Order: sequence, then structure tokens, then C-alpha cells
Amino acid sequence: MVPLGKAEVMRLLRAYVREKSADRMSRVEDAGKVFWVARLLFVEPSGVPVRCPVVGCFGLVVRDGSSSWPCYPLAVVNDIPFEATEGMGVSLNGQAEIPERYLDDIDESSVLRRSPLRPADNPVEAAEALLNSDAWKDLVDEWDEGNEGRSVSTRNSAAAKVRAQAVNSLRHLRGSGESQRHLLSWLGESDWVDWVAHSAALQPYWDEEAQDYLVRG
Repeated sequence: MVPLGKAEVMRLLRAYVREKSADRMSRVEDAGKVFWVARLLFVEPSGVPVRCPVVGCFGLVVRDGSSSWPCYPLAVVNDIPFEATEGMGVSLNGQAEIPERYLDDIDESSVLRRSPLRPADNPVEAAEALLNSDAWKDLVDEWDEGNEGRSVSTRNSAAAKVRAQAVNSLRHLRGSGESQRHLLSWLGESDWVDWVAHSAALQPYWDEEAQDYLVRG
């Protein structure tokens, strides 16, 4: 979307929100996705990421003093974005900021990023790098920051979601059409070990023209 320019990108994002908002359930589940797309596309004039939308509980927060999550709750690893929330993720109920207002704010004060992201060739390796990083250790339980044991449990739940995001981007390379229609919401430890090995064997790569992952050979 970056080469389209700011005006066209904003038009497309607003059109997406309008389409999804026509149905109440789609508004909650789909329209809110525009928050994360906008956070990846736009930055402040100084170059720092735009502010996080006010959308409720993430399940995890960044430990006080850490600067490892400039785009929290998104982590961009090797130009691959991951949403690092626990459980079901954010809540759009109550007084949460609406997508339209967030886009208005961005349109008024932010600029489009200068260059597109270029995802690394293996998203499973990128997810592994995130989950083994010091930054990952800086996430703590939102409701019990002082309880390290609970923080580990909460991070483990979020890790399952991160793994699923990596695997979902490659599932079309492994299985049938059935695997493409039913995306994972989480992925356990044993299945993840299999996918780490399988992704290495697949030798995936990011194809700029297709804007998708393909396999070599």
C-alpha cells in the first residue's frame, strides 16, 4: 500500500472500515484490524511509530523501563509484524476508541512510512527469534505485574498466538485448501517443533510480485 500514497491509503482504510461496520459482528472482529495496519503504515513526522489506539485490555504490558516495544502490541521482526497479545487479544467493547476516530487522528498528524516492509523469507524463524528475545521477557501480566510466575504463563499463551501467526502465513504451502480456510488461533509447543523443522525443509521465500510466500524449486 505504501507506493499508493497517503491519500489513497487513507481512502482504502476508511472504505474497509465502512464495509465491515455494516455488520455489527464484523465491526467488532474485523473493522478493528485497521488499527494494526495503520500502525504499520504510518509514523509521526519525527519517524517514531504512531500512538497505540485506546482499545482496552491486551493481557500483557511492557515492563517499566523497557524500550523494546516501540509499536506495542506489535513486534516487527525482520520486517514481519506479529501481534503479541494474550488470549483473545484486545477488547473493543465499552468506551474503546473507534477505528474512524483513530484514522482521523492519523490523517491529521502522521505521515506514510517511506518504504514498504520486506518480510524475511521464513516467518517461523522470525517468530522463534521474537520468542527467544530479551524483548519477549519484558512482557508481563497486565493484571499482576509483580507475579513473575503468572507473567510466564501469560507470555506462554501469547507465544502460542505468535506461533500461529507465523504458521498461518505458510499453511498454503503445505496442506490442502482446507488448511487455508481454517486459520489457527494458537499453536502448542509440540506442533511448533514440527513446524520449525518443516519450514526449514520447505525453504520458503517472500515473493515481491506475488506479495506472498512461495517455495524454492
